[in-house]
Amino acid sequence: ALYGYHDSLESCYGSMTGYISFVELGLSADSDYADRIEELHRLTFLTNSDAHSPSTNKLAREFTQFNLPDMTFDGIKKAILREQGYGATLNVGFFPEEGKYNRSACIKCFTQYTLTEAEAIKWRCSVCGGIIKKGVEDRINELADFEVPRHPAYRPPYLHLMPLAEIIQMALGHASVQTKGVKTAWETLVEHFGNEVEALIYAEPEALKIVDEKIVNAILAFRNGDVIIHPGGGGKYGWLELPEHLKADKAEPAGKAGEVKKRARKETKKEREKTENQFSFSDFEGKKEADTLKIDSGEAKKAESGNPEEESEEKTAAQKSLFDF
Repeated sequence: ALYGYHDSLESCYGSMTGYISFVELGLSADSDYADRIEELHRLTFLTNSDAHSPSTNKLAREFTQFNLPDMTFDGIKKAILREQGYGATLNVGFFPEEGKYNRSACIKCFTQYTLTEAEAIKWRCSVCGGIIKKGVEDRINELADFEVPRHPAYRPPYLHLMPLAEIIQMALGHASVQTKGVKTAWETLVEHFGNEVEALIYAEPEALKIVDEKIVNAILAFRNGDVIIHPGGGGKYGWLELPEHLKADKAEPAGKAGEVKKRARKETKKEREKTENQFSFSDFEGKKEADTLKIDSGEAKKAESGNPEEESEEKTAAQKSLFDF
């Protein structure tokens, strides 16, 4: 969390600053954020997955693609130092907005504020009186040397993605990455292409059609950046959703909100049984909700885990980055 506690590399590392050759962006930043700070222009950017478990939605969440002479320490060193024409060719990672401190927001009610608004009310929420925590985006604005990012010529593209299992879950409208439908589609793609990175980034659209068309369209939407982003802030994770035309029809709601909705349907069913003394299958079908319930991705991910506290600790650690504080 370098820039969470320091305003520059030198203020943190002093006389050792010249020995730094790369910087790890973390889940809360991307090349656009970091390249607004001039002192970072000479450094290679790494985006590395911090795997906490072997789950399909945890491995390779972020990674760096290199052009290097050989798969050895010396080869990787040459690529990081950009020697002999070697170097990073692609950074892949989350949208920074998915981080739970991306925007300045109240830590109690999560109301979001611009930096100007937060300063005007002395970092106290005008809604509930809670403390407003400064977001990564506003911290970048404070430190930035440029209004817009200026990428050095050697800087590779940054592709925003999420794990394949989570894209499949979103495309199918399932409540968890552990459903049979999600697992089957994931296994089909990985067995065919060898790994999920190949399916996510390089596979031709036609070749992806071995799975449901909704999944194919969702993968292509992420490749093209055609997703809707709801930024996080104040300790609440941001979340993503597909455009309306790509959403699954009659998808079941996910997470705690979904459970509430299911209980409500059961109670309605009981009431109808009492009043009408019968309940047909067609009646039940008529009750089903057609709209996909939009919920915070943090809540949806909690629903996947059998140990919410362990998952919470894991995510907290995962979100620490260059700009968190």
